[in-house]
Amino acid sequence: MARIAVADDSPPIRLLLKRRLEGSGHEVVEAANGIELIEAIDREVEVGIDLALVDWMMPGLDGPETTAEIRERWPELPIIGFSAGLVPAEGEQPPLTDAFTTKPFDFDYLLETIEGLTGELLRP
Repeated sequence: MARIAVADDSPPIRLLLKRRLEGSGHEVVEAANGIELIEAIDREVEVGIDLALVDWMMPGLDGPETTAEIRERWPELPIIGFSAGLVPAEGEQPPLTDAFTTKPFDFDYLLETIEGLTGELLRP
């Protein structure tokens, strides 16, 4: 089981991610924006967060800014960025991320990527 911190400004997207990831055996900590995500990771530091899943386009502290802050404070924490509006060219991903995916999600790809970055994969 991986503990995954998820940041997205859309409550339905957070709920979808939470249900699918928890249904696959992972634990999810939710955040509505980048600031909440940083606070959640900081708050959970004793228990540990294994991976951050970051929406690239959020109000306030957006995905690139959030990712930069995570890299500064927790350089080893794997980060998967995602967006409906940004589609990187094939073979490219935004800087400071370990992986990037698009909405709507391909959950098989997402779970495989989480496994690759954390060594954890649980499926129902």
